[in-house]
Amino acid sequence: MAGYSPYDPNQPAQGQNGYQNPYPSNGYNPPPQGYTTCYVHQQYTFVQGYGFMLPTPEDTERTELSRQSRQLGLSLFIYFLLLLFIKPVASSLTLFLIRLFISNFPTDKSALITLLWFYPLVILLPFWVFKHYTGIPTHAALPMRVPRFGIVFPGIFILLALTAVGTFAMNALSSLLSLAGLYVKQNSVPLPEDVGGIVLYMLNFVLIAPVVEELVFRGFVMQPLRRFGDGFALIVSSLVFALLHVNLLKLPYAFLCGLCIGYFVLRTGSLLAGMVLHFTNNLFVTVGDLLTRRLSPQLYTLSQSIMLAVFLLTGIIAAIALVRRKPGMFTVMPSETALNERTKLGVMLGSVPMVLIYIAVGVMILTSFAFIGASTW
Repeated sequence: MAGYSPYDPNQPAQGQNGYQNPYPSNGYNPPPQGYTTCYVHQQYTFVQGYGFMLPTPEDTERTELSRQSRQLGLSLFIYFLLLLFIKPVASSLTLFLIRLFISNFPTDKSALITLLWFYPLVILLPFWVFKHYTGIPTHAALPMRVPRFGIVFPGIFILLALTAVGTFAMNALSSLLSLAGLYVKQNSVPLPEDVGGIVLYMLNFVLIAPVVEELVFRGFVMQPLRRFGDGFALIVSSLVFALLHVNLLKLPYAFLCGLCIGYFVLRTGSLLAGMVLHFTNNLFVTVGDLLTRRLSPQLYTLSQSIMLAVFLLTGIIAAIALVRRKPGMFTVMPSETALNERTKLGVMLGSVPMVLIYIAVGVMILTSFAFIGASTW
C-alpha cells in the first residue's frame, strides 16, 4: 500500500495568521508523523491503447472520498439505531436502579440522569469507529493546545450573533409552516421547574453536550476530512452536526453554529476553543430561558427580541474588531486537492449510505409535523 497526497510533504510549514491545519503543508503545518493524507491501493487500470496504468490522482481521491463517505454513513446509522432502540432500554434500566434506593424518584429526573451517561456513549462510540477507520492518530483527531484568548473571546460574541440569526431563521420558518396549518413538535428536553432538575439539565446541555459534541463533530469527523481541504471538512462536519438535531426548525441554526465553531477550531488548532464557544453559547441560551420563562407572552417576546438584538450587535462589533486586528481572520485558504470542491462534496454526500441517512432523517422530520389544533396523542 502506497500513499498519495495532494499536498507536498517536503514543503516547509509557514503558518498564516495562526491558522493551524495538521494535515496539508501548503503554508500551514506538515502532516502528523505516521499519518498519510490518503491511502491508495496499488490497483492497475487497463486503458485502451496504453495498457495497465496506475490510477490518476483524481481517481485515487474519489475512491478515498467514497470509502470515507460510506463509513460516515454507517456511523450515522449506528448512532440513530442506538438512539431509537437502546435509549428506551437505558431509560428503564436507570429508573429501575434508582428506584431500588429511592422508591418515589420522579421519572423526569431519571430521564436527565440517563442522558448523563447514555448520550456520551451513544454519540462517541459510532464516530470513534469512523475516526479509527480513517487511520488518523488520536492526537491529530483531538488537538488540545491552549487557544489564544484574543481569538476565542471575540468568537464567543460572533457565535452568539449567529445564534440570533439562526433563531430569526427558525422563527421565520415556523411562521411559514403555521400559514399551512402546521407546527413542529419539539423533541428537546423541557427546562425543569425545580432546582435539582435545573442542575441536571445544565450538567447535560451546558457542560457535557459541548465537550462530547466537540470531540465528535470537530474532532472525530472534521479532523480526518481536512486531508481533502479545510473548507470541505468544515462544511461536511457542520452538515452532520445539523442532521443529528433531527428538527427542521433547528437545521439552519445548527448548521450556522457548526460552521462558526468549526472555523474557530480550525483557526486556533484546538478543540478547546470549540468547547469554550459551545459551552458559553449554551450557557447564555439556558440562562436566558430561565430568566424569561415566567414572563407574560408579550414580555417574553419583547425580552427575547432585545436579547437577540444585543447578541447580533455585539457579534458584529466583535467581528469588526477581530478583522481590524487580524485582516486575514476569516479567509479559508484554498485546498490543493485533485478534485474541485463541488465534486468532493458530491462524492462525499452522495453515497448510498449517506442518501439513506437523508431519507431516514427526512422521515423523522415529517413525523414531527402536526396540524395546529390537532390532538398530539
